[in-house]
Amino acid sequence: MARDRAGTLSDPNAAAPWLRIAEEYDRLARKASREAERPTAAEERGRIGRARRGEVRDTVADVVLDCIRTRPYTTLAIADLAGFLLGALRRPLSAHAGVKRRNENK
Repeated sequence: MARDRAGTLSDPNAAAPWLRIAEEYDRLARKASREAERPTAAEERGRIGRARRGEVRDTVADVVLDCIRTRPYTTLAIADLAGFLLGALRRPLSAHAGVKRRNENK
């Protein structure tokens, strides 16, 4: 039995399956590394979304600056209204109605 093993290891035709397995492993490893370097569909959509977000941001900034230049009083009134609404939303509802808290009545 030991002679069979020794003969198998020294036989060049017996090593061929192991070489094919090693070559196939290397080929698959190279293919996997190429696939890992290529962007996925989700990454590509994310890149496009970031580019569009930048375009929208620039467009909104241009519209706001145009409004300020052409209609400064209207823009100021809109900004005042927005500030008032944000301030009103931050206060508790009981402060708006003039209702005292239950613990304050005692």
